[in-house]
Amino acid sequence: MNTTVISIGHKRSRGSETRNAIAEGEVIWPVSDLPDQKQTGQWLNETIAGKPYEGIALSLWTHHPNFRLATEKLAGFITPRWPAANGEPLLGVAVERAARAAEEAIDRAQSFEGRVVGVYLYGLASIVEDVAKLSIRGIDRDGASRGWEYFSVPLLQWARGHGIEQLLVRQIPGSPASVLLHGLRNSLIAHIASATDAGCLAKYAPHG
Repeated sequence: MNTTVISIGHKRSRGSETRNAIAEGEVIWPVSDLPDQKQTGQWLNETIAGKPYEGIALSLWTHHPNFRLATEKLAGFITPRWPAANGEPLLGVAVERAARAAEEAIDRAQSFEGRVVGVYLYGLASIVEDVAKLSIRGIDRDGASRGWEYFSVPLLQWARGHGIEQLLVRQIPGSPASVLLHGLRNSLIAHIASATDAGCLAKYAPHG
């Protein structure tokens, strides 16, 4: 498991540890408030319920179970709590972009399997810029500060594995570097898609 570990000195009680470690501009996400990672299917159903793209997403997931699997894996990394720029759950933004892109490809008679798979994954991966605008760390069971590396391991799994009770979240000023975004897209796709589906993205929809 790849994490960045930074010592913050002597060990204190867990409560005072987190309070004293909060940096300016950081907000707390209690780990206990995050939905259970085993409920990713339920997360998706609740995220799209009543949305204009609900029917499109459900139809795509019925005909392409690999789409739903990839989306559930994405949900495990960011949870439904990760905010988009407009304040909505970022997970919903990802689903809408992916579903709309696949629908557009079908409407344009580009419905062959590779193209639809590619644009769907491209839509999911389009949210990496929003992800890169937040940094997340936590105080582990040994009193050390650990930073979550984007898409290295699902967020909740990472926190619980290190005994982290509160996530310290900070917004990163400015725009993420293009080389970082390129790397994050590749990393995300490698973690949520099969090699064949990732190949469809690279061959049929490298630019959407």
